[in-house]
Amino acid sequence: MQIWGRSNPANTSRASVWTPLLFLVLLGMAGCSTGGADGSLKVVTHTNYSSGTMALLSGKLAVDSAGCVMLQLPQGGNQYLAFPRKFASTTSDSLTFAGHAYRVGEELSVGGGGSADRADGLDVPSGCPSSGLIFVSAP
Repeated sequence: MQIWGRSNPANTSRASVWTPLLFLVLLGMAGCSTGGADGSLKVVTHTNYSSGTMALLSGKLAVDSAGCVMLQLPQGGNQYLAFPRKFASTTSDSLTFAGHAYRVGEELSVGGGGSADRADGLDVPSGCPSSGLIFVSAP
């Protein structure tokens, strides 16, 4: 029996149960945002880069909180990469480089090196770093 002016906790409405749950789900999804304007991952790109110094770099494809692509190194830490523009594209959960799609968490090995001073046409999406980059060589 309900008394006017008082609520009965056993008679809780569905809306009052689902509202906090929905809020928590949406809050969790906000932390997983990939950050691209179209929902795609963000990738730093360059044009016409050539380096005399080449090294092989391997790790797992990862994404930072701003949605910027980076490489999670096996020895610990992360390394941001700049890819040759005409060979790289992204979707909401993958990076395609030289015709192969890599999903976040998959192993990726690339050759590259250099410094920002030697890159032409560096394109840095909002929120991504523009220094400390490894410049991936064209395949």
